[in-house]
Amino acid sequence: MLYVSTKSKTDFYTAHRALHNRFAGDGGMFVPFHLVTIEPEQLAAWKGKSAGEAIALILNGFFGLSLTGWDVEYAIGRTPFRAVAMNRRITVAECWRSISGSWDKIVRNLHICMGCRDTVAADIQGWVRIAIEIAILFGIYAQIDDDGTGTFDICVAGGNFATVAAALYAKDMGLPVGKILCVCNENSGFWDLIHRGEFNTGLAVIKTALSELDITRPRYLEYLIHRAFGIEGVKQYLDACDKNGVFYLDEDMEVRLTDELLTAVSSSSRVDAVISSLYRTNGYIADPVTALIYGGLQDYRASSGVSNHTLLLAKDSPLDSSSTVAQALGITRNELIKQINSPRSK
Repeated sequence: MLYVSTKSKTDFYTAHRALHNRFAGDGGMFVPFHLVTIEPEQLAAWKGKSAGEAIALILNGFFGLSLTGWDVEYAIGRTPFRAVAMNRRITVAECWRSISGSWDKIVRNLHICMGCRDTVAADIQGWVRIAIEIAILFGIYAQIDDDGTGTFDICVAGGNFATVAAALYAKDMGLPVGKILCVCNENSGFWDLIHRGEFNTGLAVIKTALSELDITRPRYLEYLIHRAFGIEGVKQYLDACDKNGVFYLDEDMEVRLTDELLTAVSSSSRVDAVISSLYRTNGYIADPVTALIYGGLQDYRASSGVSNHTLLLAKDSPLDSSSTVAQALGITRNELIKQINSPRSK
């Protein structure tokens, strides 16, 4: 596969360069010159494959690798994802019950599996990060979607937009994704872009208990803008960033961006109440970020009246924030550990 950048269509780069470098020669981000489309019949055949096989096929296609399903399973486990059916047509894809332990650790272990250096997940940036997350989404689809009929929406937290961009590219490739709902906390600049047609790149960060969402200029927003508006849109956005100014959408741009992207704002102060409510009504133990996006999804549904089948991505274990979760549930940390590890919760 050949690559270009978000700043130019004339210079081409190899898959090897896109794998091992964050930026192209002109300073832009790598993007495929042409995305491979997976036909519905081919995608349906993947339903008999393991998550590891699906992930290997995607990564091999992007970077010319020779990974097998066994290679991937050795890196992230045989069953890295688990589906939990909730009420009102919501499926939670738990991405933390594998040997890796969280979405970011799955990304890191796949990065190493691809022959890249051992590094922390936060340092895995550029197209390689997007590609790994695309592969994970196909892996989730292969493993947890039982019948493969119809489309589904995806609900994910804001902050880092790698997963939002990955979902859009996966949709371009044939994954049956409908809308992508991005839930922000109090740092809601992306909400302003979608609903007001403007994005202030110089906003100050509002610090909350969910520090991973406390980002006013999200990483990978450049990919969303490039996909929707091309090189000229990226230029306008980067010019605004250089000046800590405002990136504006005209009417046509706004229509193109909002055709697939939705956004909601959910206050971090609601997290404890949502964790408690989810446990009472569904017996489900959620981490704080999952609780935030579940609350945002319910708010969106209440205001819009739309309740499509939605895949909610739970990226981190409740044990990573065990004190907060245990307090919200009114139990001890040891009781929390027992409940998460009980047969009913597996």
